[in-house]
Amino acid sequence: MDRESERAREIDAAVADVRAIEKAGGVTAESLEKIKARLIRLAARTDLFSLEDYPPPQPGSKRNSCLYRISEDADHRLALEQLHRREYYKSDERAWAVFPPHSDIREARFVRA
Repeated sequence: MDRESERAREIDAAVADVRAIEKAGGVTAESLEKIKARLIRLAARTDLFSLEDYPPPQPGSKRNSCLYRISEDADHRLALEQLHRREYYKSDERAWAVFPPHSDIREARFVRA
């Protein structure tokens, strides 16, 4: 099986698992942890999400990031996206910007590890 077909199969399986987790448990802290674990398992397949297929912004580009939609339901209820950033906005090695999903960028906050 070629990489593109295997990637599509793995994405479809992960999306099906996410739907099943949500259907069985609703949207709870416990089910979100299960969904997170499933998506981390998918993301660990770095052989399926190479820089060749999803390149970051090129040096000198005006863009600091590239967002790739790798899957989306027909009703737009569930989408998986991959973000590549050229620069990370870190004030030090332990602080990262956190941007809540589907929210105003002004809600971003910094967290310390």
